[in-house]
Amino acid sequence: MTIPTQKADDADIFFDHLAILRDYAEKIFVDGVELDYEQQAERDMRMANFMEVGERCEFTPQQLVRLLFAELFVP
Repeated sequence: MTIPTQKADDADIFFDHLAILRDYAEKIFVDGVELDYEQQAERDMRMANFMEVGERCEFTPQQLVRLLFAELFVP
């Protein structure tokens, strides 16, 4: 059995948050959907965790935002 490392755990958490945050961003900015209260709360929690893990992985806040919105507005 392999013991997971902090970096492996961080990567899993990071990409999980990224995928869900991108879904929310697409709903909001592309589809024009308003999130309900629970979705907003989840989005806020995930965004805070995404930024925290990303900075631990030595990304700047600007790089994280670019990554989040990458290809969102490409036709």
